Amino acid sequence: MSPKSTPIFIGDTVLKWSKQDIKGEFVAIFGDKFYKIKNYDNLAPFFMSIVSSSNHWLFISSTGGLSAGRVSAEQ
Repeated sequence: MSPKSTPIFIGDTVLKWSKQDIKGEFVAIFGDKFYKIKNYDNLAPFFMSIVSSSNHWLFISSTGGLSAGRVSAEQ
């Protein structure tokens, strides 16, 4: 049984699922360019691993988990 077929309540209110299209686009905020994902909550859960050229790393989950660090304390 999928979680979307079982009613979920927030207090006494039933949560209503929205099935809107997922859309990505670039937007400018105060002159800086960002990538916006509209209706991201309709995406299947995903995991990202991001590293930098200065040995910093980041593991992040679309469901909220986050872990970050660096190779050593000297860097």
